[in-house]
Parts: sequence; C-alpha cells; structure tokens
Amino acid sequence: MTYNKLVNGEIVPMTAEEIAARQAEEAAWEASRPLAQWQARMAATDSKVPRYVEDLIDGIQSALAASGVSLSNHVPDALMTAYAEKKTIRNEKPKG
Repeated sequence: MTYNKLVNGEIVPMTAEEIAARQAEEAAWEASRPLAQWQARMAATDSKVPRYVEDLIDGIQSALAASGVSLSNHVPDALMTAYAEKKTIRNEKPKG
C-alpha cells in the first residue's frame, strides 16, 4: 500500500519511518476497536439500567441469596430482563 502526505498542497510519498509510524497508529486503533464496540454496547444499556441500579440489584440479590428469596419476584420483569442483558454484555468484555 502506498502512503502519501500533503505538503504545501502537493501529494508527497511518506518516508519509511513515517510509514512505520502510521502503520503502528493503524494497528493500535484496530486493536482498540473491540473494546470500543463493547463500550458502546454497554453505554446503550445505561438508559434502561444505569450502573448504580445494576450495583443495587447485585447487592440486594447477594443479600437475599442467603434467605432463599428471589429478587425477580419483587422487581418488574422488564427491569430484570434489561439487567440480565446488561450482565451478559458485561461478561463479554474483551481482554485488553
């Protein structure tokens, strides 16, 4: 692939060092894409279940677990469904 740059309005080929730097930038961007996509998916869930609500549900569920009470019997199904979807996406977080 040919790499060029614009210098004083003229297209000029990049040097080997400039090409290497540009390719490193492109590789870093490409490597960060899965995390950025995951973050966008997580952000999209925040309108239904903000992080603080997720944390509250986690805490209440763990407190109720010892007594054998299910939180899903006391919370609207739509909220529990959105919570479960968010937890699924959270568990899909890419490494890195």
